[in-house]
Order: sequence, then C-alpha cells, then structure tokens
Amino acid sequence: MAKRTIILETPVEKDFSLIAIYSNEEPYRLGYLLNKHLCIGLEREPIGLTVLHQDYTLFYPFFEFYDNEKQRYFHLVKNHSSINQTANLTNGLFAGDFLNKEKIVCLIPEHKNVDYFLKIRCENANFSEKKLLLTLKNISQIVLAYPVNTKELKSINNLIFE
Repeated sequence: MAKRTIILETPVEKDFSLIAIYSNEEPYRLGYLLNKHLCIGLEREPIGLTVLHQDYTLFYPFFEFYDNEKQRYFHLVKNHSSINQTANLTNGLFAGDFLNKEKIVCLIPEHKNVDYFLKIRCENANFSEKKLLLTLKNISQIVLAYPVNTKELKSINNLIFE
C-alpha cells in the first residue's frame, strides 16, 4: 500500500521584513535606543511572548508599536530564553545532590547567535529597509544588524505574533 503524507500548513504572513540584531544591551535598553533613533514608540508587553517548548513554558521579552501615520507594525523580540533544569545525581561522590543547569532555548534556532529580532510589517509599500539598517548600524550599542531571508526560515511560525 502506498504511503500518503498530508502536510497541513498554517498561512504565514510574508509581507514583513526581519532584521537580526546583535547587542549586549538588556531588552528595555535596546527598546529605548530603538525608540530614540527610529522615532518610534516601542512598548513592552507585560507578559512578553509565551511559547510552549516540550514540557516548559518559555518567556521572551517582547515589544511592539503600531505607527498609524505610516501604517507599520514594529515588533522587537529577544531570541533567547532560559530554562532552569534540576537533575538528581544518582551515583559517584555527589550522589543525592541536585545539579541546577540552565538551558538556553532560541525562538529562531536557525539563528541561535542573534540576540534580537526586529520584525517590521508594512501595510503600504513605502518602506526602506536600507535606511532602517543604516540607522541601526549607527547605534553604537548595536554590534551588527542585517536582514534575514524569511523564505529560508524553518521556524517562521514562531514569528506570528497576532
């Protein structure tokens, strides 16, 4: 009997730009810097972005802003979240002790070294990604910023925020 495979895909919005940002700044500080230099008003969501990963609930710092005038959505999300795992040592010198281990889980595992992602979704066509990148590169606290090809992302569903 022949095998049949049915692939169910959720529709993914394709009309957005994704910028990878490398920065050692805390999320609130990077949000402030982007607000200042891009003249936007990113606000932190109190809960952040919540993702269920295996048996754990992960929380990623998340900021958003909608520009009514230019009809653009801005989303800033941290790429890393940590899980504290406790393991019971069963043999050896330290048998019976507990080992706390921190595990880092990435929102977009294909870009595990990226610190933040800035997602920009425009409802009109007059948006210049090059101007945005030049502005980001002029911020001294941002080490590197570059556009990400969203067509090659396997975990693009993690970028659906609405």
